[in-house]
Amino acid sequence: MSETVLVVDHDMIASAIVRQALSPRGIRVIERRNGPAALLWLESHDADLILVEASLPEVSGPDVCRQIRATERTRHVPVLMLSNRDRFADRAEAQAAGADLFLVKPLSALRLSQLVQRFLILRRFEARRAELVALSGSGRAAREAAGRS
Repeated sequence: MSETVLVVDHDMIASAIVRQALSPRGIRVIERRNGPAALLWLESHDADLILVEASLPEVSGPDVCRQIRATERTRHVPVLMLSNRDRFADRAEAQAAGADLFLVKPLSALRLSQLVQRFLILRRFEARRAELVALSGSGRAAREAAGRS
């Protein structure tokens, strides 16, 4: 199954650039134009990574990020914040909201693809590590139960 990246950006051209950078690498790209639509999609779907424009209409990118971090099923999904502005205040707000990385547009398709792939590799690694920890815990419980009988 391919990995899914949710792109939350009101700029259709920016979303198209992301899609063109990631789709050829087998990454499924889902696009939403605003924060409420993205949060609604996340209620019933899983994303492996989320790209959020900082200056979204209706609900800001940092506010979307805060809501993602406040929700149990999405709090561990990497969030990359995108912005047309490279100001310290914007970076600080993104970091305070829980963004994993702040990126300034325009971003080359190659650089974006490399960054997304790195975060997806880390996410796969963390998922596998969690599986192994769970297995070792259940194996320990089985050994302890066998030792008691």
